Amino acid sequence: MEQVVPVGINTVLEQLHQHLDTHFRALAEARRPLGTDIPVFALEHGLDAIDLDKLHDAVRAAVAQGFPIKYKKWWLPFVVYAAELGYRYVGGEYWQTFEDETPRWDEVGDRDWIGYKFIEFADKYGGVRPRGAFARHFSIIAWPITHAVLPIYLQRNLAQLLFDFRSALTSDLLNDPEALGARLASRTSAFTERFRIFCENTALLGSVAAALLGEGDESPYLLPSTQQRLVESLSRESESRRWLTSARQAASRVRAKGFRAPAKATSTAPSPAAGRVSPPQPTDPKLQLRRDDGQWQLYAALPDLTPIGARLPEVIEELRGRRAIIDGVEGPPLARGRLLFPGQSVRLARWPRAEAPFVQLVGAPAQVNRLLADQCVVRGGPVWLFRQRMRGLADEVKGRVVRPGQTYNMILGQSAPMPDIPWAEETAVDISGMRSFVLRVPDQLSDAEQSALVAIGISVVTDLAVQPVGVVASAWDGEGGIEWLAGERAAIAIISDIDARRLELTLGGMPYTVDWLSGQRELFLQFDDLAVGTHELGVRLFVTDESPAAAETLFITIRDPQVRPEGATAAEAVRLLASPARPTLADLWDGRASLSIEGPPTTMADLRVSLRSENGSQLAQIQRSVELPVGDDVWPEIAKQIRGQQRFQAVYDDAESVEIAISRAGIGFAALVCDRGYSPLRWRVTRQHGNGFHAFLVDRTDGTSTRVELFTVDDPLRSVPHDRDAIISVPPLGGLLRATADGGAKQSIVMPTQPNEVRRAGLFRPRVHTSRRSPQEIVRLAEGYRMWDEAELPADPFAQNLQARVLEAITHTSVSLICGTYWSAVERRLIDADDPIHHIGDLQKAVGVGTRKQTLAGKIAHHLWEWSSPGALLAGFTEVITPALERRGLAGMATAPRFLLLLAGRLGLILDWDPAERDKILAVAMESTWLLRAARLAVLGSRTFMDADEAAKGF
Repeated sequence: MEQVVPVGINTVLEQLHQHLDTHFRALAEARRPLGTDIPVFALEHGLDAIDLDKLHDAVRAAVAQGFPIKYKKWWLPFVVYAAELGYRYVGGEYWQTFEDETPRWDEVGDRDWIGYKFIEFADKYGGVRPRGAFARHFSIIAWPITHAVLPIYLQRNLAQLLFDFRSALTSDLLNDPEALGARLASRTSAFTERFRIFCENTALLGSVAAALLGEGDESPYLLPSTQQRLVESLSRESESRRWLTSARQAASRVRAKGFRAPAKATSTAPSPAAGRVSPPQPTDPKLQLRRDDGQWQLYAALPDLTPIGARLPEVIEELRGRRAIIDGVEGPPLARGRLLFPGQSVRLARWPRAEAPFVQLVGAPAQVNRLLADQCVVRGGPVWLFRQRMRGLADEVKGRVVRPGQTYNMILGQSAPMPDIPWAEETAVDISGMRSFVLRVPDQLSDAEQSALVAIGISVVTDLAVQPVGVVASAWDGEGGIEWLAGERAAIAIISDIDARRLELTLGGMPYTVDWLSGQRELFLQFDDLAVGTHELGVRLFVTDESPAAAETLFITIRDPQVRPEGATAAEAVRLLASPARPTLADLWDGRASLSIEGPPTTMADLRVSLRSENGSQLAQIQRSVELPVGDDVWPEIAKQIRGQQRFQAVYDDAESVEIAISRAGIGFAALVCDRGYSPLRWRVTRQHGNGFHAFLVDRTDGTSTRVELFTVDDPLRSVPHDRDAIISVPPLGGLLRATADGGAKQSIVMPTQPNEVRRAGLFRPRVHTSRRSPQEIVRLAEGYRMWDEAELPADPFAQNLQARVLEAITHTSVSLICGTYWSAVERRLIDADDPIHHIGDLQKAVGVGTRKQTLAGKIAHHLWEWSSPGALLAGFTEVITPALERRGLAGMATAPRFLLLLAGRLGLILDWDPAERDKILAVAMESTWLLRAARLAVLGSRTFMDADEAAKGF
C-alpha cells in the first residue's frame, strides 16, 4: 500500500477502505473459478505491519471520537480490525476484549453494525459465512472469529489433527477442501469441545487444512502472506511445528504420485467371477472364539463406527451421549460413548439374532438406529467358521473357506445338519443354543469330504492362495479378509502350483487380465490409492479358455487411521475410557462422568492429573499410584481423594482444562484431556482478601439482556436479581448463581463457602416455599431441583455438602406436599436420626391404613436389605408395586415404578418423562398418596443399607 498521509481520520479510513476494496475484489475474482467452496477471509487483507498499525490507530481514533456516521462509510477497516481481534481470540469474552482495546466502544459501539458489515463483505467479496452450532449461538461474533481463519488458541489442535490424519490423505482429498473438511471433522471426537465446534464448519476447516498442507506459496485456498502467518504461528511451539511439518511432507508425497482417481469401494453383490460371498462392511463387528476353563466362548470386537461419522457427523454425537445395547451381551447397556473406543471386546452369551440389530442406542432417533443396524451386521448362519491362530484363540473366517493342513472351529446353529466328516470333533462351547466342532483338516481331502463341507456352505481351497506381503497388514484372518490403514502400501501375493495360462482379476466390478507365465508360481500386486472402505478382489486362474481351474475371493478393507480418544496406540496394553466419551471438566469432577482404565490385572501404574489455565500453562499436578484395572465403580473414590487435596482445590476454579494420564514403563501410556467446554455464559469466582469471594459473569453472547439471579442456600428457590455486569459478593454460606441469555442459554454454578461460617451455621434446614398442592407445583419444584443438581460445583467440599442439603430439602418438600404433614413429620425423624434404621418401622406404619397397604409396606421393609444397589432397588420395587399400580389404572405402564422412585429420591429426573405420561402418573400419585409413601419408604430405607457413594448414585 502507498504511504498514507495522516491528514485526518476520515482520509486515512477512506484510503484504507479503497485499498482493501481493490485487494478483496481481486482476491474474489481469483477465487471465483475455484467455486463457492473457496471463500475469502477478512484476515487475508495483505497489509504489512506498518499499515496494519495505521488501521488499528484509525479505527480506535474513530471510535474514541464518538464513532460518527461519516466514519462508517469506510467500513472495511472496521471489518479487518474485528477479524484481527478474532485471530487473537482465546475463548473468553470477545466483546469485552473489543472494549478493552477500543476506547469508548462500550459507549458508542454498535455490535449489530459490525455483523451487518461482515454480511456485506460476504455478499460483495465471496467472504466466508459462519456455519454450525457456534454460528447459531453467536450470530455476530461468529463472523469476526470465522474470518480470523484459525484463532491462535485452536492452531495446535489443527496441527495435531493434520498429523494424525496424514496417512489417510489422498490426491482427491487434497484437491477437494469440502471433502477434506468433512473427513477431518469426523475425526475430532478426541479433541476439545471448542475445537469440535470450530470443525463443524467443514468448508472452513477444509479450506484452512488444504492451505496449510499446500506446497510453498502455491495454495489457491489462502493468501500466501496469511498462510505464512499461520505457519509461523504454529511453528513457535516445537510439537506443533513437528506435527505440521510431518503432515505437509505426507501431503507432498501424495501429490508426487500424481492425481489419480482411487478405486471405488464397493458393497454390491459379488459377480460370479468373484465368488458367492457379499463383502463385509468396515463397520461390521469381528467375532472371535477364546478358550477358557475348557470351553470356547464367543467375543465380538466392538465395531469401529467412525467411518459412519465421516458421512454423518450427527451419528457421532448420538454415540457419544447414549448407552448401547449389543445383541447377545447379558447385563446392562454399555456406558455412554463406549462405541467411540474401537478395539474393545465384549463377551456374547448367545449368538446374535439374525432378525435383531447387533447395535442399538438407547433412546436414539429411529433413523440413527436403522443406520447402525444396516452398518453393523453379524453374518448369517447356521454355520460359522473360525481359524485357530494360536492355542485357545480363533478368528472368524468370513469367506467360510478351509485349507488343507489347517485347524478350524465350526459353530453350528440348532437347524444346521452335522456333516459326515471323520475329522470333526465336537468340543464344549459356552454359547447358548450352539454346538462347536474342531476341524483338523487333513492334507488330502476325499471328494466325499469336500462335498460334505460344500453342502453346509464351507468351501475348500487347495491350489490357490492369496496373502499380504510387504508391510504387515493391520489385520488378516488367514483366509479371505485383510485390512490396511489408509496410506499403507497394500500389496498381495497370488500363489499357485497350477500351470495356468492367464490370471483374471476383478476389483470393484472392473475386470483385469494378466498373463501367467509357464512355470510361474507366484505373482505380486500392489494397490495404490484404494479408497477407505471394503473392496472385493476376485482371483481366477485359467488353464484353458473355459472354466477356471482355481478361484478365490479376497475382501480388502482400507481403514482410516484413528485418533485414539484415549491417547493410546493399538500396541499398548493400557487404555483409558470415559463415559460419556468426551466429558467436560465439570462432568468429570462433579460425578456426571466416569472413567475406567484397562490394563494387566494387579499391575501398578502411575496416574497423573494436570490442571491447566486458559493459555495452557500448568496450575497444579497431582500424582498417585493405582492398581489396574480401574473400573468405573472405583473411579469415584479416586476422584474424591484427588479433589480433596489442597493443591487441587486451590486452582480448580481457575482451571480451563485437565489432563488425566496413566502410564507404566513397558506397558503403555494413555491420556484424556477435558476442558470446560464452550458455553455462551461462564461464571468466574475470585477470592478476596480474607475469606470472601466475588463472582462475575463472562457473557460471550451477542445480546445485552442476559438475566442474572442469585439463590441462597437458606432459601434456595427464591431468586434475587442482579445486574448483568455486576461483581457479586458471594454469601458466606455460598449459594447458586444462574445466568439466562436471550435464546435460552443458561449457566449455573454453586458458589464456594466460607468454611468457618458453615461450621457456625450447623445443620440448618433450607426453607423451600410452596404454593397450592398441584402437579404444576411439583413440576416447579422439580425444575428447582434440576437447577441445583446440574449446576457446576467448585472444589470446595462444604459447597458440595450444602448442595446435597438443598436437594434433599426440595425432595422432602415435594413429598410432604403430596403425602401430608403427618408423613412429613415421621420422615423428618428418620432423616434427622443418628441411626435411621431404627425408624424404618415408623415409616412402614405410616404408608397407609388397611391390610393391602400394610402388606405392601411390609414386603418393602422386608426386602430393604436386599436392595442395596440402584439396580436391585428398581427390580425389587417394580415386582412389589406393579399389582398396586395395575389396580390404580397404570397397567402396562412399565416406567411407572421407576417414576415413583425418582419422585421419591431424584426429583429433577421426572422432567425427562413424556409430559402426558408424567402428568398421568403424578395425578395417580396425588390421589393415592400411599403409592409415593411406599416409594419413599423404599428409597430412604434402602439408603440405610448402602454406603454413601452407592446411595449418591442411586435413587
